[in-house]
Amino acid sequence: MPGLVHYDGERFNIRIRKRATTPILLGVKKLKQDILVPWLANKPVRIIWTP
Repeated sequence: MPGLVHYDGERFNIRIRKRATTPILLGVKKLKQDILVPWLANKPVRIIWTP
């Protein structure tokens, strides 16, 4: 699924366009909150769904 990654110095924001399969992904609670990634020095990653 293509997306756009933006890093503001503190957090990675990943913008993903909503599609037909998105309702399945939106049901996953972990994708609704920031995810800390150990190999990125525990920087938070946030997924943002766009229309």
